Amino acid sequence: MRTRSASKRSAIPFEKKNAGRSVDVNLGIFAINLDRSPDRWERVVSQFSEQPWPLHRVAAIDGRDRDATLAYRGLTAAHPDGAGWSITRLRLVSFAEEACFCSHLKALREFLASDHSHAMILEDDARIIGDLPPVVSVVGDVCQGETILKVSGTSRSGSRLALFVKQAGAFRIVRSFEPASNATAYIVSKDAARALLDRAGRILAPYDDYLSAPGLHGCSVLHVSPWAITNKWPKKDVPSTLEEGRSQMVRKRDPVSWVRQRFLRVRLRLSLWSSALRSKGRPIRAPWSA
Repeated sequence: MRTRSASKRSAIPFEKKNAGRSVDVNLGIFAINLDRSPDRWERVVSQFSEQPWPLHRVAAIDGRDRDATLAYRGLTAAHPDGAGWSITRLRLVSFAEEACFCSHLKALREFLASDHSHAMILEDDARIIGDLPPVVSVVGDVCQGETILKVSGTSRSGSRLALFVKQAGAFRIVRSFEPASNATAYIVSKDAARALLDRAGRILAPYDDYLSAPGLHGCSVLHVSPWAITNKWPKKDVPSTLEEGRSQMVRKRDPVSWVRQRFLRVRLRLSLWSSALRSKGRPIRAPWSA
């Protein structure tokens, strides 16, 4: 495959190559990638060119450009070391984390401007660890209205209590009673994309905290069990771009902030349980990882 410059790495049509592997859903893959990370884009292409859906590159907002990062949502920096205080964690949101949040919003906007009915939003450290077509084959059934299907999450041992929704090949689609951070890969309908955009406002939090919390965006959140995509690579291969600035992260240590955060976390957990219990399904123990 020919090397493409950052300005030309916008979309790669794979329909002809994968014509025999079509899945009955009009899904597009929108992969977020920094202009200064062409190696990551090549890694995305090397994996997702084998999948039966068109791949689009979304130019990420770079946290090193603090002014552009803050301007995307009209923020004013509350501290020299961060974009502002997180509502979900007792610390500042780094400029890299705010840029990540804005990049996801940008990807959702590009999806809404497309003719796809559903989108898989990817971060450029995504690594496929399961067969994706069976998962996507049920998207038309499970991703209706304001519903998010998380395809990736934090890898961990064991399982969690969940409600079974649908079988998808070797995977189960479930409603988990435990949240899962990580926004490496998730599938949304246009209704869900609009909800995520409309309700983001100026919420300050890591994007994966926002995505995982129905209490913040109002969408229903489903999980693939076990995860079909991970962001776990050898560090020397794909170092995290979010580690920039974390060594100087400023934390809040006063008791009032601690109490407020505890109450918020309890409210978000209750909202997650309420969202799960409003649906039907048999209780199961759903593994986090294969």
